[in-house]
Amino acid sequence: MVGQTKNREMKQKMQALKDLYFSRHYTRCARSGERLLGEVDSSMHPVHLAYLNFYTALSHDTLAREATIKNRHHELVAAEEYYRAAIAALALPSSTCSTPTLDDEHPSTPESATFPEERVWLDRLKTKSSNLSTSCRTSSSTMSDPFDLEKDVHFELKGFSFPSPPRTSTPTFLEITSNPRSSHIDNSSMLSPLSTHPIRPEPVAKVNFPPGTSIFVGMLQGHLTSVLTLKESTGIHDSKYTFLNPSASPTKSQFRFPRTSDLPQHQKEDLRKKRKQMAWRPRFDPGSIRKLCDEALAEL
Repeated sequence: MVGQTKNREMKQKMQALKDLYFSRHYTRCARSGERLLGEVDSSMHPVHLAYLNFYTALSHDTLAREATIKNRHHELVAAEEYYRAAIAALALPSSTCSTPTLDDEHPSTPESATFPEERVWLDRLKTKSSNLSTSCRTSSSTMSDPFDLEKDVHFELKGFSFPSPPRTSTPTFLEITSNPRSSHIDNSSMLSPLSTHPIRPEPVAKVNFPPGTSIFVGMLQGHLTSVLTLKESTGIHDSKYTFLNPSASPTKSQFRFPRTSDLPQHQKEDLRKKRKQMAWRPRFDPGSIRKLCDEALAEL
């Protein structure tokens, strides 16, 4: 029941995240996705984790393609990070074989962030999915929504067993005192005073990924490839607003005149002469403007 409640709450949060993306609130979607990823624990289903990373990466990807060159590199780095996290969450073993089905409701980038090679790549995925469906079909159900990928994981106490008493082959205290030669005791069969059961490694729960997961992973890899391509063509120092050296402004550091009081006397005189001979721009004279206004009023 606890697992079902968590899954239900996570579905509601993911639906809200999806609504933010489709309503074009990309900044809010990215921040909400990062906040939800910070609340993730180990009991979360890998498909839910992958979709959180996917929507977060997709928001950063869209912001990178709509932002200026100054902010583009930062958004591309974030998109690459979350795309890789989504692919890692859906890491499938090589022995698994599921029926890949293509879902038309999978969110993709908007028209402003559509990749040139995305249509060709989707056509290839469709042909591959039709060829694989005859050889490795495991289920007839298809994905109608991103949240239908998740299957509730029930935790049952199947392998539970009560602590067993010590073995009868272990020599007792009286036997040890009566036979001093057998002073060596095999510690492998004895239990620690603090434990009532031998320590065994916890079995790793096997996650059954639904059919169509391989197609979703392929879509993630396609988005990641496009982000890496745009990242290589963008670069960090392509912006004209980026200063390579975080020093003071050139107007204050290089073109600043020394103080007049620090100069020798003959240089002070030369500087005064240059300033007197310099042609200054005349001050603003409002008389011409008044004359023009009077003429315009007289014509009216």
